[in-house]
Amino acid sequence: MAISTDTARSEMRKAMSDIDNSQYYVLNDNIQAQYYKGKPVYIAGIDFKGFMQYNKMHELPGYFMISATDPDAQPQFIKKPIKYAPSFWFNHKSDRAIARQSLGYKELSDGEQLEIDDNGTPYYVDTLYKKGNINGRVNYKQVKIAVLNAETGKSTLYKPQDAPKFIDEGFTSDVASGMNDIYGKYNHGFWNTTIFGAKQGVAKPTHNGTEDGVTSMFDKNGRIQYVEDYTSSDSSKSAIGYSTTDARTGKITYYKLQNVMDSDSATDNANENYRAQKWQAKMPILYNVYGHPTWVMSILDNTNTLRGYYYLDAANQNLYANSSTANATLAAFRQALITKAGTNGNHNSMNYKKYQGVVDRMAIVNDGSKSVVEFMLKGNKTIFTANPAQNNRTALIRPGDKVEFKASVVEDESNGSVTEFKANF
Repeated sequence: MAISTDTARSEMRKAMSDIDNSQYYVLNDNIQAQYYKGKPVYIAGIDFKGFMQYNKMHELPGYFMISATDPDAQPQFIKKPIKYAPSFWFNHKSDRAIARQSLGYKELSDGEQLEIDDNGTPYYVDTLYKKGNINGRVNYKQVKIAVLNAETGKSTLYKPQDAPKFIDEGFTSDVASGMNDIYGKYNHGFWNTTIFGAKQGVAKPTHNGTEDGVTSMFDKNGRIQYVEDYTSSDSSKSAIGYSTTDARTGKITYYKLQNVMDSDSATDNANENYRAQKWQAKMPILYNVYGHPTWVMSILDNTNTLRGYYYLDAANQNLYANSSTANATLAAFRQALITKAGTNGNHNSMNYKKYQGVVDRMAIVNDGSKSVVEFMLKGNKTIFTANPAQNNRTALIRPGDKVEFKASVVEDESNGSVTEFKANF
């Protein structure tokens, strides 16, 4: 995601005045991530300010939608009559409408989440469980997904795998957060957590995500994953693992980590670099960037406007990059890794390929902290970047020179970082 939920929420609040009779409504703070016609978006509903406003109008005029990946996108207000919602009263309150049609089941989440189908029809989605277990525990393998049509009030119960395709988050974010608590504590069994056990592997979720402690992430397979990192139960500042929870099925996948800082340390590191501006790092997500576990964060000002991005090597707090755009930050971080690799004489952590050819164009530019050489080869559209501090011959190349080198080129990008440079002059 290119923008955080805080930024999306801020933009939607600014657009509230565009709604007819806007004095009756407030923005619902529950921002929903989902796919709409195959594109990642944020959805947010509006609520009545109180009973008097509800009693006068009896239905909401629609909801907000904004791109989750375009920092320049503006929110759209989608006009759809909503006759059942969490903020309503009596029989049109959404949880009551769901309960009437889901006898024997109890609400597992703190509230319903808004989702829309590809026609823009609004639905409220809730996670339910069967009442009556002797030990009072929830069997997460037997939960049901309630889908309430917000226009008609019709509610249907589904097994998670049978829910309509447009439902991206059948397991609501607060349910996923609670599942992480349970998984972290009991993943090695109940007795391990008591005085009779060693408490080996007991993990504590950081709850630093943007939605109930988790962060929604759009994966490459067109599904939404809730992401959260874990520390040890002794309040260590190191991340011992992170999990992804399939928002549709509730399946948790846990990944172990070693020698990696947790999300608290990552945001503290970023915030220190923006102390003068009083900007804040938000939505920390751990990615694998060129073989390095990397914290990727959005930087917001005090109005929650997106100011840029911050990439931090999760194993080295001194290795980071920041810029106003995601592509520029990635390029700067790549160059920081190249510089570090060149200093250490180790390039094994990045994926390099051999290149050779004739220089077509070149220029010496300043990337904000140092001068670098950028050049292109004849018949190749990639712009290669070299650091003269690693090999001063790169600063001497001219169009027509024959060169050979290794470079790391990111898939679908037009930039490559150069090492092991040789020139025939």
